[in-house]
Amino acid sequence: MPEQQQRLASIGANVDTRLPLHCSLLFQAKTAKNLTFAQIAQHLGRSEVACAGLFYGQVQASDEDVDKLSELLGVIRDDLAEQMMAFPNRGISVEMPPTEPLIYRLYEVVQNYGYAYKAVMNEKFGDGIMSGVCFKTDVDKEVDETGAAWAVITMKGKWASPPPQPYTLFAIEDLAYTMKFLYLSLVCALVSAAPITEVKRGIDPGGLGGMTKGIKSATEALKGLGIGGGLGGLGSLKRAEKPEAQTERLAPRPEQAPVDLKDDDGKGQAVKPQQVPSQITGAVEAVEHAALGPEAKVPLGGGVGL
Repeated sequence: MPEQQQRLASIGANVDTRLPLHCSLLFQAKTAKNLTFAQIAQHLGRSEVACAGLFYGQVQASDEDVDKLSELLGVIRDDLAEQMMAFPNRGISVEMPPTEPLIYRLYEVVQNYGYAYKAVMNEKFGDGIMSGVCFKTDVDKEVDETGAAWAVITMKGKWASPPPQPYTLFAIEDLAYTMKFLYLSLVCALVSAAPITEVKRGIDPGGLGGMTKGIKSATEALKGLGIGGGLGGLGSLKRAEKPEAQTERLAPRPEQAPVDLKDDDGKGQAVKPQQVPSQITGAVEAVEHAALGPEAKVPLGGGVGL
């Protein structure tokens, strides 16, 4: 009975377009030499899966790998070295979720047993991950007493525990500070647009302009302030600094002269600003209380700054 010719794995036309150029060259040479991955792996001194990973561009080759492959497959070394020794673009060979049936079953294994793997590994190693880069895997074939063939896949990955990164008060402070700054900036933008609509209702834009300038000044000053009261209790946290530095930073500034918001009525007389709309006043008071603390006051209709 004639010896059956070894059937070899091919790259596949639908996968070829997603892989580096050297992959087609390797598979063509492999087919021409009628070599299996087991034979090539033995020549390289690598596992079969690692060897196949080289052919699919998912494993970075060493100088020695390139030399041995060039010799074994009869491919010019320079045609392989540049791409095979470059940093691999891992993960591009398989679409997700996979549609190839055999690969989908591996995906299905993770779907079915992923959390079981995680639970057992966490109990054995603690918090962390199993590396997929510092990783070894192999495939074996076993035949049981009934003659049924079983695939045995071994995975061995380096365990990586997360470095200690305690969540200190500083991280929470920064979050609170950012929330307050964004909140105040948003209201500042809202109030800045108010004169455009309110002036049509007979309300002097000068007063609103003064309020707008005051809130803008408060927004800028907030960058230099610590975390004041309000906003869900996050503001109660204080930065670790010397008491005298806090006192100096939070000390009220001297009274400033109101900004001249005079609007000539045509007779050389300044128009008296009318009352700021109550809904805007309420919004500003809510913002100043949340962002600057209950004792800080943002002047409305003529004053600037804190």
